[in-house]
Amino acid sequence: MDVSGDWQKVTPFDKGMTKEALEELYSTTGVPEYYDLVGNSLVLYPTPDATYCTLTQGLELFFSREMDEFLTTDTTKEPGFDSSFHRMISLKAALDWAMPKGLSVITSLQNQISAMKDNIGKFYGRRDRDLRVKIVPPNRFFK
Repeated sequence: MDVSGDWQKVTPFDKGMTKEALEELYSTTGVPEYYDLVGNSLVLYPTPDATYCTLTQGLELFFSREMDEFLTTDTTKEPGFDSSFHRMISLKAALDWAMPKGLSVITSLQNQISAMKDNIGKFYGRRDRDLRVKIVPPNRFFK
């Protein structure tokens, strides 16, 4: 957040995107324009400066949470993935129950599970909007 109270979006950046040393590239402080994920850390470039941005309440961060396993005593905990796919749990349990009994619903359950797996793949495949996959062929292919 800048000193005016306006949020500024930062762009993903990776050290491999430049040949310059980051200390030289961003030697001055200011309002961050880029961020890099380094292990469990988020590094901002340039380094935030109180003259230009709010240091105490100036970062809003969204992240994926770590796993919190279910216990037999849990009564209110929900799975840690999008709620539109929670039904996958009951479908898989129903399939596990129906298979040894040879019930006629097995094919239907397998089809529903397969369709939901495809939808899960599509949903989570588009989640990382910051780091878009980009394939750039070498120039030698374009003469």
